[in-house]
Amino acid sequence: MKIKFSSLGLSIVLSFLAILAMLTLWQGDTGRADQPAPIPVPTVNPGGQPWFILVNTSTQVVSVYAQDGEGKYTRLLRQFPCSAGKRDGYTPKALYTLVGAKYRWISFPDWGGTYGQYATRIYGPFMFHSMEFTRMNDTTLQVETYLNLTRPASHGCIRMMPEHAKWIYDNCPKKCWVEVRLGEQDPDLTQSLQPPPPIDGKYLATMPPQFGEKACYDTEPDWRLKGNKMP
Repeated sequence: MKIKFSSLGLSIVLSFLAILAMLTLWQGDTGRADQPAPIPVPTVNPGGQPWFILVNTSTQVVSVYAQDGEGKYTRLLRQFPCSAGKRDGYTPKALYTLVGAKYRWISFPDWGGTYGQYATRIYGPFMFHSMEFTRMNDTTLQVETYLNLTRPASHGCIRMMPEHAKWIYDNCPKKCWVEVRLGEQDPDLTQSLQPPPPIDGKYLATMPPQFGEKACYDTEPDWRLKGNKMP
């Protein structure tokens, strides 16, 4: 027995087969090789390190960078005036990760018995900390160390305003990247960050004075003189 198809019936069958083929392609496997791969979302703060701290010894400025959408440290977040080593080599130019030790107050018995606030150890004897005080309160500012901000004047540490040293103390975790670099000079930037002169020899702290706290004594050896290098 022969089955006869009318031209109308044949058209209906062919249309149905065409629609079925289109549906098959549309519902195809999303893992096919001809499918475009999804665009990966950049990882923010890989390794959990949110900041990159750059110390430019030419400008005497500490700059803090955050990451952009591609995970690169390109977003300038903060800039602080500082006072690094008074002689070339006192603050070694290198890339570090923060050791992580922090001290609310620290004493420098080898440097006149002065005190610094909000100390964050970079490596060995080198730290971020405030300018110096003769006793453990904000009313005993050693004015010279304040006036030397934006000038190289320290024994190797990075001196800062107390509130700026506190920002690093509060926000920068262990293994945070720090680079000390002899960068380009920028007199306009340095001048713009110059702190105001003290009034009657007193630094007008923006934080309330702190009294009666125990200082950590910085008794670690000066690793520079022993020739030790970063681990």
